[in-house]
Amino acid sequence: MDLKFNLPSIELTKKHFNGLDLKTTDISNDKDDKKLKEACRDFESILLNQMLSAMRKAVPKDGLFKKSLCMDIYESMYDQYLSKEIAQEKGIGMRDMLYKDLYDKNKVLK
Repeated sequence: MDLKFNLPSIELTKKHFNGLDLKTTDISNDKDDKKLKEACRDFESILLNQMLSAMRKAVPKDGLFKKSLCMDIYESMYDQYLSKEIAQEKGIGMRDMLYKDLYDKNKVLK
């Protein structure tokens, strides 16, 4: 299954923030770079969790086991765990694209 996301690209430059005193931080140091990577990984995890829960809702409810509140909670917890594990490893590539875009945007604002 090939998933494609059509996300709008927002070009930000200093002219968009005319009159505003923006205090951007230099993410070239390791601490801020690590925070940005972690934020991108967490965002990818949230996106994956939403995708997994949406895919689970698309599956017919008939089956061997009855659907109950306990089963819903278990599946939700499993989706959350699975999305964190996927994002922790290679992920789906969203983390890398988001990191590169945010890193480049930070350079433009300087």
